[in-house]
Amino acid sequence: MTATEILEFIRKTQYCALATIESGEPRVRMVMILRADQRGILFNTGVTKDLYRQIEANSAAELCFFDPSSQIQVRVRGRFVPQKDPETHKLVLEKLPFLKPMVEAQGTGFLAPYLLKQGRATVWTMASNMAPKTFVEL
Repeated sequence: MTATEILEFIRKTQYCALATIESGEPRVRMVMILRADQRGILFNTGVTKDLYRQIEANSAAELCFFDPSSQIQVRVRGRFVPQKDPETHKLVLEKLPFLKPMVEAQGTGFLAPYLLKQGRATVWTMASNMAPKTFVEL
């Protein structure tokens, strides 16, 4: 898959497992992607979450997307960069409208959008199961 095809796959799949490190131990959870394009892969968490503290302590992470119908898995590794601009906050609220009442009451300070920049992706299929990994720069 090309970088363009991988980003399209991510936009279509939308949900992924996100792996971080906490005290030297792996942690994984499902997250929803808000945007995936040439700028990077964007998601949001909250400043009160363990995930926020894990990324702040170590920005290295890996995302794993899987589409059961095609049996394709895409893993993307990279580093998360916090996004504090109003445009990103607006996008977060468009994609996650349940957060609007909290923002109206508390402001945007509890939002924690992150962009995985300069990701390196690898694609897995049953057909390529035993082949050496190749990486695509996103």
